[in-house]
Amino acid sequence: FKDNPGLGELEVIYKPFWLYDSSIEGSMVYKATKVRTWSDSKYDYCETKYYTVSVDGSVEYANVPADGSKRLDDNVMDSLEPFDYSKMLDFEPGYLSGHMAERFDVDADSNLERTKTRMLNSTETCFLSSVKGYSYVTKSSNNLKQTSRDAHYALLPVYVFSIAYGGKKYDYAVNGQTGKIVGELPFSKKLYRIWKWTRIAIIFAIIYALCFFFG
Repeated sequence: FKDNPGLGELEVIYKPFWLYDSSIEGSMVYKATKVRTWSDSKYDYCETKYYTVSVDGSVEYANVPADGSKRLDDNVMDSLEPFDYSKMLDFEPGYLSGHMAERFDVDADSNLERTKTRMLNSTETCFLSSVKGYSYVTKSSNNLKQTSRDAHYALLPVYVFSIAYGGKKYDYAVNGQTGKIVGELPFSKKLYRIWKWTRIAIIFAIIYALCFFFG
């Protein structure tokens, strides 16, 4: 696959993105337990204590990206993150010289719920990480809400290419800042069968050896 001559033309594109600033605030309630075990000369003991833990707070988000183009799958574009937004500049037409640029065909409002979900999930993870010192923690209730929201338009550098292989087209995207590559690799049934039967053979060889030496 790596030596396949079916490599399509490499496109250097400034892709449209919406960058969202927002605040998420509220509270989370967790059920938590502490488990302690010990033994003496006669018995083994297990003590379990139960707690209700409440976490309140807010998280500020800046430049949460969402793809503004329908050309590539949103999951692919999300996987290209992160971009370094500290290097962003005010737009000048000269920056596009020798490159292609796409205009957005997905407006800012269309991505509001998707980016809100990402922020809520990240906030839950942040709150959960603050609950420490317990053996087990489970979520009991969620009272988080978005309190502010703003969107900015940006063009971010992305390389796009495709490879035709085995009668199928594989699309790839590259983060123009970091070189991170995202895309689907072909699945080789032949190599999978070789890997599967090799593992089985090794397992049986180990079992046979153990039986021979210790049986």
